[in-house]
Amino acid sequence: MALSSHLKRWITSLVLLPLLIWSLVVGGWAIAAWIVLGASLGMVEFMGMFRPGRGHLGWAVLGALIACAIVLIAKLYGLGWSLAALLGGFWIAGLAFLFLFGLRKDPESSQVATCNPAKAATPMLLAAGLMYLPGCLQFYVFFSPWEIGFVLLCVFMSDTGAYYTGSLIGGPKLWPSVSPKKTWAGSLGGLVLCCALALTYGLIFGHKIWANPVSGEGLAPWWLWLAFAAPLNIVSQLGDLFVSALKRNLGVKDSGKMLPGHGGLLDRMDSLIPSAPVFAGLKALYMSAIVTVV
Repeated sequence: MALSSHLKRWITSLVLLPLLIWSLVVGGWAIAAWIVLGASLGMVEFMGMFRPGRGHLGWAVLGALIACAIVLIAKLYGLGWSLAALLGGFWIAGLAFLFLFGLRKDPESSQVATCNPAKAATPMLLAAGLMYLPGCLQFYVFFSPWEIGFVLLCVFMSDTGAYYTGSLIGGPKLWPSVSPKKTWAGSLGGLVLCCALALTYGLIFGHKIWANPVSGEGLAPWWLWLAFAAPLNIVSQLGDLFVSALKRNLGVKDSGKMLPGHGGLLDRMDSLIPSAPVFAGLKALYMSAIVTVV
């Protein structure tokens, strides 16, 4: 008997979740391996959405290799060098675009152009993908396992709360031209569940995330967990809607077929991708405020 999409979704989650928890417990390179995998396979899927077929496989592989390099450089040498690598990847794609476009025969002459403009634009899709995937995901290598756990909790609970609240209550659509199934009730339900569990997580494990080095007590007041959770919920929803808009514009149902029941990898990472730089920014603001006060 064929399994339903919903059941496949839960089976896939139950298989991957123990591996994810194990990597958070081990930390270090176990976490980095997930980020490398997500960035590189995500680039393959991203390029495949826009340029399906084996004719563009080389671009997808190049994107995966550059994405892998950016994350590894971030892990080994820090954010400054990884940003330099990201700029390098952008200009590799930019120069490829320049030469592909420039080597066409004069389009104003009677000769047929040797390079389709759409094909010449493929390197710029690669550049956009690098900014979108490894450019954002690299921030996770700078977070502690407890910080990553907090971000994952906010994102997963936003998605779970929105799905089940929206299914039970229904009501007015959130943005039907982008995602016809999402409702305002689901959006608010995801926000409430996200904030409630983020607060619980912070109150229990907050001292493990940011602690006073002398007393060992947590540095974050209770309301800070809500102040972090709400923006993460919003950007999580926007990340989901962004990929939904891409898929509708390209006329595809899923970003890929890597995860049974979930669709593609980007269908699962869409909220995690923008959440990384947002959490990094919020953390930097809070830490700078602590230093200023002290």
